[in-house]
Amino acid sequence: MYLKKLLSLALAASLGFGCVFNPEKDEKHDKNEEELLNEEDMAFLQSILMVTAFSGGTGTVQTVSAKLANLIVEGAVLNQVFNPDQISYQANCALTTPSVKVTAIPQNYSHQIKINGYLIAPGSTLTVPLNSNEEVITISVTDPGTGSSSTYVVIVKRA
Repeated sequence: MYLKKLLSLALAASLGFGCVFNPEKDEKHDKNEEELLNEEDMAFLQSILMVTAFSGGTGTVQTVSAKLANLIVEGAVLNQVFNPDQISYQANCALTTPSVKVTAIPQNYSHQIKINGYLIAPGSTLTVPLNSNEEVITISVTDPGTGSSSTYVVIVKRA
């Protein structure tokens, strides 16, 4: 019964519904049933769920989206402070700047990061050559467990 409720929570949360589950009030809850989840099942559930509060036996669950926690462009200045919900940026640099270094830090390190199509380790840096005075850099974040993704665009302008 506990496993069914946990999986129901996972489904509801992945569809965007708010969920609260209090095992203390569940008369049929057997704490030994928690052992039915193997490591692979737990990894899957953790990839789609994030416990935002756990107090007094009540867990509040929300979905996790594939977003960046931070985006750093060395060698240029972003036109605004990074915001995970903002997907489009402009960065300015000197006309003589040959390249910029892009660091994409995901909110969840199990997510995959691609910069201009190159798969990189989360939080690592990729040097991107500036081949024109206006270079478009795309950063995609993908949750391999759910397939959800976000794409950020930085237009680097040399002047």
